[in-house]
Amino acid sequence: MTLRISLLVLTVLATAAVTWAANPPAAAGLVTLKAVPFTDVQIRDEFWAPRIETGRTCSLPHNFKWCRQTGRFSNFAKAGKLMEGKFEGIYFNDSDVYKVLEGAGYSLHAHPDADLDKQTDEVIAWIAAAQQPDGYLNTFYTLKEPGNRWTDLPVKHELYCAGHLFEAAVAHWRATGKRTLLDVAIRYADYIASIFGPDKRHGVPRGDRACAGQAQPGYRRPQVPGPGEVFPGHPRAGIREAAEDQRPEQPGPRAGDRAVGADRPRRAGDVPVFRHGGRSGRDGR
Repeated sequence: MTLRISLLVLTVLATAAVTWAANPPAAAGLVTLKAVPFTDVQIRDEFWAPRIETGRTCSLPHNFKWCRQTGRFSNFAKAGKLMEGKFEGIYFNDSDVYKVLEGAGYSLHAHPDADLDKQTDEVIAWIAAAQQPDGYLNTFYTLKEPGNRWTDLPVKHELYCAGHLFEAAVAHWRATGKRTLLDVAIRYADYIASIFGPDKRHGVPRGDRACAGQAQPGYRRPQVPGPGEVFPGHPRAGIREAAEDQRPEQPGPRAGDRAVGADRPRRAGDVPVFRHGGRSGRDGR
């Protein structure tokens, strides 16, 4: 009897699997979930709210302090010729600055803070100064390997850093209404689009952010800030994607941008919109 029941269960499961394969959820026209902008959300529960407050009062100030001490901030000032010195740290250090600024954006919206706003403006001014005349922005290559742009996409994190810049720029813009970082990001996106895209260079980094898709045709949902139309694979679509997607949901392991509750939403029936390293990418590190 037990064997018969087991065979029956296996048969039912096999039938269900075949049926699902023939008619996957995406084919059923599942509704895409709409992200709620973080500026429309207030978190007052007993679980997340205290943790977000800890991020605001402890993690975020520590991250600003650490970026100063380790040269992450000053790399931008050096690249912008605002001070002398060599590049400090590892090639992906720019991304850490952008993560901190993204977190600051979320925090400034929920808890306006004149000192944090001033610190953020100072760092953004250094970032803007570091942007090159053609729109390129990466302190490692500007300071250390100026002749080697885009020569090591799988490892050196150029597009990875760009993706974090886009998310930070949108968070700051949404929180403060200021376009200082957003304009830098848009200019960089336009530069990237002049290098990558349909009938141009195809580059696949091994990073794990939306930045991996920003160099690829087919990157979706190019809707939200910035004038003008862009093709779906244009990196500026990544900026608009970030603007559409940003909302507080589940703090993850990235202290800079997650300490204050920033995370990606999920969509019913959605499919990966970018690929890297031979596998589909969905979640941030």
